[in-house]
Amino acid sequence: REVYTISFDVMVPVPADANIRVPDDMQLVELPAAKAVVARHVGNRMLSNVTHEKARAYMFIQKLEADGRHLEEFISDPSTTSELDFETNVIQYILPDGAQPSTSPVLAPVIPTAPTEGEAPAAPAAAG
Repeated sequence: REVYTISFDVMVPVPADANIRVPDDMQLVELPAAKAVVARHVGNRMLSNVTHEKARAYMFIQKLEADGRHLEEFISDPSTTSELDFETNVIQYILPDGAQPSTSPVLAPVIPTAPTEGEAPAAPAAAG
C-alpha cells in the first residue's frame, strides 16, 4: 500500500503593527513589496500550473527574470464558488536588476483581502 502526502504553506495577511502571537508550528514572515507579473486563472485550481507556465513564458518574452518566489492568491471563496468559476491570481515575482534569485521557499496559496489590481501582496503574513 502506497501512502502519499502533500503539504503547503498557508499565508494570511495581517497588519504590520499587529501584536500577534502564533503557535510554535507557525511563524510570522514579512513579504517585502516587489514587482510581479500577475495572471488571472479561472477554473479548476489543479490546472493553475498552466497559468504559471504562461506567466513564465510572458516573463521570458519580456526579458523579466523570476526571483524564485511565486504564490497563488484566491480571489474566490473555495467554499462557495464552483470549480468552473473559481478565480485565482497567479503571482510571479520579478528579480530586480542585478539581484540574485531568492533562496527562500516558494510561497503557497493565500486567501487575502482584495488587493489593488495588478499589485502583488506586500504585508506580513502568518505561515505555518
